[in-house]
Amino acid sequence: MYFVFDMDETLAELYSVYYFIASLKLNEIAVEFNKKPIPYSLHIQLEKAYSLFVRRILLEEISNHPLGILRPGILDVMMELFLLKGKGIIDYVIIYSNNSHLQSLEFIRDMIHEYLGTKDLIKDCIHWNHPMRGEEKRVGTGYSNKTWSVLKNIMIKGRCQVPNTLQPDQVHFFDDLDHKNLKQALQNNYHQVAPYKFKASFERLSIIYKEVIKEAKVDVATLLDYIIQLLMEPNDMVLIDVDNEIESIIGMFQEKTTGTADKKNTPPLWDSGVNIMMDVVKNVESEWIKKGIPMQRRPRGGVHDHGKLLRTKRHTKRKHYYRRTTNRKRRRVSRSL
Repeated sequence: MYFVFDMDETLAELYSVYYFIASLKLNEIAVEFNKKPIPYSLHIQLEKAYSLFVRRILLEEISNHPLGILRPGILDVMMELFLLKGKGIIDYVIIYSNNSHLQSLEFIRDMIHEYLGTKDLIKDCIHWNHPMRGEEKRVGTGYSNKTWSVLKNIMIKGRCQVPNTLQPDQVHFFDDLDHKNLKQALQNNYHQVAPYKFKASFERLSIIYKEVIKEAKVDVATLLDYIIQLLMEPNDMVLIDVDNEIESIIGMFQEKTTGTADKKNTPPLWDSGVNIMMDVVKNVESEWIKKGIPMQRRPRGGVHDHGKLLRTKRHTKRKHYYRRTTNRKRRRVSRSL
């Protein structure tokens, strides 16, 4: 069994954080667009800053005042899927998005894996420029062009290497949009959820970004030069303060990232979309139990041995959460805020 998720407005809303991610992954962007790679020393610095950024953003997301990049409740969904994978009930999770920025998909994957303490849940990140999505591009640009034939082909021949006997009833797909071809193929396994549109506070993100750039000892002057070369358009107005390059970088990003939440705002609580995901997870496990298929023992590591810091700062403000009862079944529990 495979769980496949759209990214934008399904798993997360990345509008506010796009330029921060892109600036920490400049080498990958340079390679993708056949530009000259950035200096190796800068690449190493940015890799360290990226790792710090993933962890700091995650700590905010599991605090009592989440940033709201991730849809509230998504981490809980992924933990349940990780537990099912450990039992042998599901195989992998895949992100299948029409977003052309692969590093954005990988950022969400990395944050989820950091939370779970594993790198073995999300097997593939399929972005719009994936080399095996040519068929969908010929259909035409836009958002309603995810197809079963392309997804199946990538799952079989791509990183997942699933058996070529893959059938639609082995895939659960979640998206905020109605992709007709995929929906027709998957039938009841196509789960449309309400779009998640909360835009995280740019101000809060910029504070974290400046902290990790400083901690990783990034050469900010060189970083600024490459950001201008690789991320800015020729007609963009760039104001540079030679005495404060990091603020110049933040200023450029802010010009392109307007209308985000105030730093005091909090994202909405769990919504019907997460409840749909949790219900599907619960039903998959229930059907597995009914069939009497032996479950594998959950391996050590991962969530079981994850650091106390992440376990103790999970979401506390939400209307509904799932917990395991003594007979190992889940139930939804209403909790006052």
